[in-house]
Amino acid sequence: MLDLLLQEYIHKAVAFVGVSAGPWGGTRVIEAMVPMVRELGLAVTFSDLNFPFVQRTFDEDGKILDPAFEQRAKDFLDELVWMAQVLKWGRENVTSKYHQT
Repeated sequence: MLDLLLQEYIHKAVAFVGVSAGPWGGTRVIEAMVPMVRELGLAVTFSDLNFPFVQRTFDEDGKILDPAFEQRAKDFLDELVWMAQVLKWGRENVTSKYHQT
């Protein structure tokens, strides 16, 4: 089903957040997803956001308990937004067989 709107994905930014109850924070799932989204034409950020031991990372209301995660989340989102803006500019200004300019 993901390839139904293939043209919509090409040269768009994507980033992954992994969550797990154990120490790896969803890293293995992210590793499995990267080749698939690249095949769809998405541009994957070089940084992921992992939440290992999720039960110890958030309180009952969903608030992050460790302030270090707040900075990681900010850096992660800043990179995603930067990539999205640059790729949007590229889609609009650089000739490509995938985009109308």
